[in-house]
Amino acid sequence: MAKRYGLADLEEARDYLADPLLGQRLQAVISVIDEQLNQPAQSLELLMGGELDAAKTVSSLTLFEAAGMKSATLLLDRVGRRCERTLHKCRSDSQIDHQTL
Repeated sequence: MAKRYGLADLEEARDYLADPLLGQRLQAVISVIDEQLNQPAQSLELLMGGELDAAKTVSSLTLFEAAGMKSATLLLDRVGRRCERTLHKCRSDSQIDHQTL
């Protein structure tokens, strides 16, 4: 996950999705990515301008999938991968959440 300007954890991702404006804007971005990937010979790397930004996109989508965003799941399924580091962080966050209940 991004260290400087990113979301800190799974709880922040859930809060982000719960915000009407932010959640709607994220959904719009996901829709545009999905539409663009329908173009012939298009890949996430080409669309994002390189491997680094494609990896950041996958990391973000993985976080929002863990937060419960179904469209992130569908797009990740289409792309065919998830960010293992983000998954590990989300699992750690989830275990902490369960321990504090």
